[in-house]
Amino acid sequence: MIRGIALVAVGGAALSVACFSVAAVRGPMQWHIPDMIWSDDDEDAGKETSPATRTIAWAGAENLTFDVPATIVYTQGPAPSITVSGPRKVVDRVSLQDNTLQADEHGHHHWHSGRLRIVVTAPALKAITVNSAGTLTLQGLAVDHLKLTVEGAADVVGHGRADKVSLSVAGAANADLSDMIVTDADIEIEGAGHVSIGPTGHAAVHLSGVGAVELTRRPASLTKDIEGIGTVSVPDEPKGTRL
Repeated sequence: MIRGIALVAVGGAALSVACFSVAAVRGPMQWHIPDMIWSDDDEDAGKETSPATRTIAWAGAENLTFDVPATIVYTQGPAPSITVSGPRKVVDRVSLQDNTLQADEHGHHHWHSGRLRIVVTAPALKAITVNSAGTLTLQGLAVDHLKLTVEGAADVVGHGRADKVSLSVAGAANADLSDMIVTDADIEIEGAGHVSIGPTGHAAVHLSGVGAVELTRRPASLTKDIEGIGTVSVPDEPKGTRL
């Protein structure tokens, strides 16, 4: 029995040596998960980069796309501006091309959305697309038609008013527009997204998957197209009436 234990110990030691040898040759391991990076490289452990703020030149437009994970705040205002803040090594990687904010992924670096903050002001932003994780807060909106496209796992909260909202959600994104004053809404969800909105005019809902739409106000009319097990909830309707 002692001989068996000794053989197991020797075998385990040999396996450990082999693993460390492979690790030494291969270098640091990295596991890529959307919007962050996990690494066993001790050289980066405990290193904090200095905070930085940068203003990105932008003449303004009616559409803007976010392809970078971030905490985003958009406020409708008279002068267009984009300000990016966070760790310097992250801020320096953000660029604007064709009204799309994106990140230079040279070296395959990713980061958690909470590390980067983007503040946008524009007088007439009517179409917003979010293609990454993070949060988007809309403040002081006053538009005739807001087109909002959200993909991935982003969370959106809206404040203000829009005569019409066209909202497309894909993946597991959430959009809470219940605080907005909205007349008509066209809502499309593919996947497991969730939308809260309170149109008072017409609401058109298209669901594919397990998404959910919560109408926080009773619309004058409602059309539903549901494929899958998605749900649409409406505030209690008066007796004798039906949408």
